[in-house]
Order: sequence, then structure tokens, then C-alpha cells
Amino acid sequence: MLYLILLLLLGCEKIVLKRGANIPFKIEKGSYVVTVYKLNYPEPVEEKQTFLKKFGETMSEKVVDKHKISLLLNEQFMKDYMEINEKGILTEEKFVKNSASSLSDKEKKKLFSLVGVPNQKYKVKEILNFQVKYLLDMLGKGDSF
Repeated sequence: MLYLILLLLLGCEKIVLKRGANIPFKIEKGSYVVTVYKLNYPEPVEEKQTFLKKFGETMSEKVVDKHKISLLLNEQFMKDYMEINEKGILTEEKFVKNSASSLSDKEKKKLFSLVGVPNQKYKVKEILNFQVKYLLDMLGKGDSF
């Protein structure tokens, strides 16, 4: 259904965005090839990280300086993108910025599951090490820990 709507909109001379902004443009008569991709934005943090990394690599490979690309993006993707631009991390990863001693039980449980250790009582120093390991894993340098 989304593809049908997109194809119908491509034949219009003016598109009105959801938030009320107008973008006037004119499409000249002729034959066009329109490639449509569907991005399946994942829910789990681990999958989001993988998706964002691959998405960034793909965009840097495919988009050349003078070419423009238009994307229809998921609302959650946009929220996460804005969060990363403002704070440098996803909302679900805020436990990385907090001090190890002030993490809630829920944040500790999430951290332990992401670094692959059992959910048990750890010393603050060990929790800090898990935070560092998580950050290194995000950077692709987890093996050096």
C-alpha cells in the first residue's frame, strides 16, 4: 500500500508533508525509473546498532557529492537519529553515560544482557568495566578489552 501511495505522489506537481510544510516542484514529462526500498528499522538495541552501522556505510558508499537521495523514514528511526545527534547515544543506552554506582537495577540488567554476563551482584568497579566493554564493542574494538 505504501508503495502505491508513493508512486501516486510521484505523479503530483506538489507534495504537502504531514507537518504542513509545502515543497513545490515540477516533474517534466518523460520516462523515469524509480527505485523504492523498504527499511525495516529494528526494535532491540543490538539490532539498531547493526542497522545504523550498515546504513551509515551504505549511505557513504552510495551517495556521491552532487547527488541527492530522498528517504521515507520510520518515526522511531528519526527519534533515534535526533537522540544520537543531540546526546551521542540512543535512549536505551543512557546507562553508559551514568556513573556505575548510580545505575538502577533495570539499567544494570540491560547492561549485563548487552555484554553477555549473568545478572548477579557485581562490585562498582566490575560494572564500570562492563560499561567500558560495551562502549568498546560499539566501536568494534571489544576484542581489545
